[in-house]
Amino acid sequence: MLPGWLWRARQVHHGHDHRPVRIAVGETVEACRVLAQMRYVLRRRARRAGQSLQAYMRDQVVALAERSTKDEAIEQIESVLARLGRNGPSAASIMSDLAAERR
Repeated sequence: MLPGWLWRARQVHHGHDHRPVRIAVGETVEACRVLAQMRYVLRRRARRAGQSLQAYMRDQVVALAERSTKDEAIEQIESVLARLGRNGPSAASIMSDLAAERR
């Protein structure tokens, strides 16, 4: 059996280090099982942005929460269409408008 320090060193070397990344966003969020190479990428991006890893990750979490998921966007669209009833746009008119914008 390998000593703990050597085993951890081998894990880090092979990209299998799963130490958690802690992010303070009003409360602590812990991202577990983040590969060493992913932490390296995140640290590099944070450095390029002139931020600490925690500040960079906080900004990324905030940006993620501000964007609608696909399901949320579909739900919003369906809600608006339901309110419009038959007076809303048809699929054909939407496709026509999209084609006109692409020209």
